[in-house]
Amino acid sequence: MTDETNAVPSGSVTVQHERLSRIDRTWWEPWRNSIILSHRYSAGEEWRPIIGGPIINYPTIEPHEMTLTFAGIQEVLARRYLVHEWTDYARNEDWRAGGPWWEGSLGQIAWYVVQMSLAKPRGGLPIVHGTPDERITDETRKGRGWKNYDLAHGNVWSDVLKSIIDEDGGPDIRFTPRFATGTTRRVEWVMEHGTHHDPRIAHAYTIRLDATAARSPVSDLSVTMSGLTIAHRVYGTGAGEGPGTEVRVAEALATATEEMPLLEAVVSDTQRTEWRDVLALAQGALSPGGLGAWQVSCKVHTSPALPLWQIRPGAPVRLRVAGLAPFPDGWVSGRVLKATYTLGSDVVAVEIEQETR
Repeated sequence: MTDETNAVPSGSVTVQHERLSRIDRTWWEPWRNSIILSHRYSAGEEWRPIIGGPIINYPTIEPHEMTLTFAGIQEVLARRYLVHEWTDYARNEDWRAGGPWWEGSLGQIAWYVVQMSLAKPRGGLPIVHGTPDERITDETRKGRGWKNYDLAHGNVWSDVLKSIIDEDGGPDIRFTPRFATGTTRRVEWVMEHGTHHDPRIAHAYTIRLDATAARSPVSDLSVTMSGLTIAHRVYGTGAGEGPGTEVRVAEALATATEEMPLLEAVVSDTQRTEWRDVLALAQGALSPGGLGAWQVSCKVHTSPALPLWQIRPGAPVRLRVAGLAPFPDGWVSGRVLKATYTLGSDVVAVEIEQETR
């Protein structure tokens, strides 16, 4: 069962025929119900949903067992289109010319898109908004619109929300399952997103993983590094046109050794209007210690002190390693890119990427 930043979670479970035969088949036919992987460490704890979503296909049937597949709630949004609702499409031709228009931060606009997709006939889904509204100024206000007739680009998930994610400074978007208040029989998904000032989803914690400790929770660690991303000087460009373009430069020339030529790069984000934000963008693209981008794969053995529910895409990580030159010894900052969970296990396979912004 895999969850990845800005992607649709997915997974499958295999169940004995005998167990499913006790349940009405409408409970496991496509799109009628969901599968939720929940976790706890002891009988006295509350269950915490970790990953899950609607059953999306008929089961794969073998002699003694069946396998059910599920995907995140985004898979339903991938079957919705962003068009105004009319009582009679055949008689009223005006609907084709119109389309929704919203103003706010990109994250807020993403929520407005989801709200509109839920307002369709029989379109309700248990999705709630989990990110507080931002205070938007004239300088930071964005406007985005879509046309009813442009159905080729109107898919709520793969076209509209993905286009918002992929914009310069676009927010991360996540749908996190949780049990509805007072019950473990009903689940709702909390839509979280980044803000204008920080496109990453806010977390109230940082995961600390010390791979050098005697009883480390980290095993099977490997590092992948890219020399193609090394840059000693980065030019950052923000909002504006022509001579009015906001430009800032960040450099770390000391990391260029005598044997290495100067390497430069350009990063752009037209949503950044403040010079400090443009400088931060450029600084984030510099190569720490003269090294290129890195990604760490490992297994994390969770515990009550390092709970499994914290290991989710987007979560900030402080990682300590040693003896993996040229990867630096000591603590580095990253984010969980992907997490793979296994039913019945406290161990999570994790991919961590370098913190870049």
